[in-house]
Amino acid sequence: TYIRHDSKDQFTGLLDKNGVEIYEGDIVKDADSGSYGAVVWSNDKHWGYLFDTRPDYGWSHPVKGFQRNYLEVTGNIHETLLEADNAKT
Repeated sequence: TYIRHDSKDQFTGLLDKNGVEIYEGDIVKDADSGSYGAVVWSNDKHWGYLFDTRPDYGWSHPVKGFQRNYLEVTGNIHETLLEADNAKT
């Protein structure tokens, strides 16, 4: 899957299980749980993936070195939102 990143997407310095660069705003799949999340910078000062974006409910799971073997980049929140907007018209 090719994902176009623009200048507002920050590279995390991490690669997924396929060697794809992980950027802030990417949507990743956790191979262990099958869950999807968006990559965010956590208030705890680490890269994580957020499973639910509602502030009163969501939580961020830190991305650590060994966990990268279980993550796969499947999309980007910017492209997904754009596709949803285009589908409405």
